[in-house]
Amino acid sequence: VYWLFLMLTLVSCTRATVNMPNNLGWSRPIELASSNDNLDSLSCPNASFCMAVDSNGTAFKFNGRIWTIAGEVGPLDSSLSSVSCTSAQSCTVAGIAGTVATYNGYTWSLPQTIIRQDSGRVQAVIQGQDNGQSDALIDVDCVSNSFCVAMDELGITSWFNGALWSTPTKIPLNTNEGSPNSISCPTTSFCEVVTDEGFSATWENGHWLSAIPVVPQQPSSGSGPDLSTLNSLSCPSPTFCATVSGGGEAYIFNGQNWSSGHLVDTHISNMNILAGISCVSSKFCMTVDTDGRYFTYNGAIWSSHRTLTSVSNLQYGLSDVDCAAINTCMVIGLGGVAQWQTNFKPLHLPKER
Repeated sequence: VYWLFLMLTLVSCTRATVNMPNNLGWSRPIELASSNDNLDSLSCPNASFCMAVDSNGTAFKFNGRIWTIAGEVGPLDSSLSSVSCTSAQSCTVAGIAGTVATYNGYTWSLPQTIIRQDSGRVQAVIQGQDNGQSDALIDVDCVSNSFCVAMDELGITSWFNGALWSTPTKIPLNTNEGSPNSISCPTTSFCEVVTDEGFSATWENGHWLSAIPVVPQQPSSGSGPDLSTLNSLSCPSPTFCATVSGGGEAYIFNGQNWSSGHLVDTHISNMNILAGISCVSSKFCMTVDTDGRYFTYNGAIWSSHRTLTSVSNLQYGLSDVDCAAINTCMVIGLGGVAQWQTNFKPLHLPKER
């Protein structure tokens, strides 16, 4: 009954209700995890469902009204680094021990190690040599329940076809082009990757194209944020992607070329970066920084910053954002906090088995 939902509050990270929205159309922040467990990744495939994962191996699901624990994903022997959902019945998580697990709407599968490395030596993996050491998966993206790609911090990828994960292969990046930070696949024939040296690489129809520079290369100052690093990427289609840099700039990809950078966040520092971006189309994107600010893109210009003051006042930084539709976005943050725009619609999910 509805009055019961209004009375519920989060206790021991088990359930949280939507509080009354503030004057910006956002819910008040809800703490999903303890202050020692940061929420690291978020996926909202529609306006009635989200999944978030924390650094302690716990997953949380949102049904448009309340957050509940979706279970411990394990044993992974590590934290969860990324989650990607195509529906409320299909999610995949990646862990920093080279493992993945899937969610079917009720339970999690047993974790499966898909990428192992010998002290980071890529060729050892590709040649099938395995000494039992595994490397960190940093991102996973799924187009459907029969197409996913998981990527580690050295650019090793494994692809899922609905039944099996492929033998690991390496993204052909040169040393000066850096290591990948984020991957986004809007279709089964197109993926884009951005790196910590300001490059991007495109995967089309089963082949990687040569990497191209996105951020104009400039020497490191030795202090302050790394201006060339591309932190996050979102591609709603093969002809539109957006990424954000360590210098607070946003770049737009039109399917052929990247735009010049547009300074979005003027508050960048060692303690504050643009941490996540989500685009639902070429007409709407949202990016967030670790000080609790958010910025939106309308297809032509970026907005000035708005601050989620309730997050900022609690000294929680934002770590990721995902938008299910225009002005229907969820943000998560350090300290296990979630906050969402109130256009989400309740979904009555089947009861847990």
